[in-house]
Amino acid sequence: MPPPATKIARFEIWWLQLPHQDGHHQTGRRPGVVVADEPDNRFCIIAPVTTNLDRRRFKCTHVVEPSPENGLEERSVVLGFQIRYLDRNRLVERIGRLAANDQAVLDGLLADLLGFDG
Repeated sequence: MPPPATKIARFEIWWLQLPHQDGHHQTGRRPGVVVADEPDNRFCIIAPVTTNLDRRRFKCTHVVEPSPENGLEERSVVLGFQIRYLDRNRLVERIGRLAANDQAVLDGLLADLLGFDG
């Protein structure tokens, strides 16, 4: 769990501890991208990340190449269609941050998913 004073920023990638849920949700320890955070709130919104490249077939996914900036060790898929509200104590360790081009793509995908016209 991040210390209470830890700043969590949009588009950072963190190791998460995701609770078990019914259905086909990502669970356990895995990376995730913070897509929204309210500093005075104990919750944030995350998009889980997987190394299963077959997940690209779903709408609202984005492939991210590993880099020193993002801290990912292999090619990964951001699962925008699985965004969820998560207690900040489920964020275990900061890994890195999405590059600006990946941020723009993810923003567009989420806007489309949520029906925002921009």
